[in-house]
Amino acid sequence: MRYSPLYKISKDNGLLAHVYEHLLAQYVLKYLQDKGFFISSDIILTAKTYGDTCYMDAELHNPAAPNVYNEALRVFDKHAIPEKAVRRAVSECGIEMNRAVLELKQDELMSNLSRMQSSDWRQQSEMTYRKSYDKSSVDTLFAFHT
Repeated sequence: MRYSPLYKISKDNGLLAHVYEHLLAQYVLKYLQDKGFFISSDIILTAKTYGDTCYMDAELHNPAAPNVYNEALRVFDKHAIPEKAVRRAVSECGIEMNRAVLELKQDELMSNLSRMQSSDWRQQSEMTYRKSYDKSSVDTLFAFHT
């Protein structure tokens, strides 16, 4: 078994990190399934958001899984995320958090997601102390404006 603990930071934007987490986990799981891997036996994926940081932990049990998993991460970060997928992820986060509405501009959200995608993955073992960002995704819900 190989364990891959990674993270990305969305500087002072917990909501963006949470939306990114949903989009990422869904994309990577589907990518691996499309390549013939079985979730829970070949790979166990856990994505979480704390403050402005998105964490992705993967337990890779199939010897071929690490290469395909790393490929999935690279492909996702070059993938143009459809606005429909972003709306779905935002709705999922809102339902999950059951919080009051914060208005977001869709163009701004799409731009920020693209910037987060282009940031580098980091190893959790190399993480240093960071003061947590006070506004978590738990504090917010969303409404889209076009």
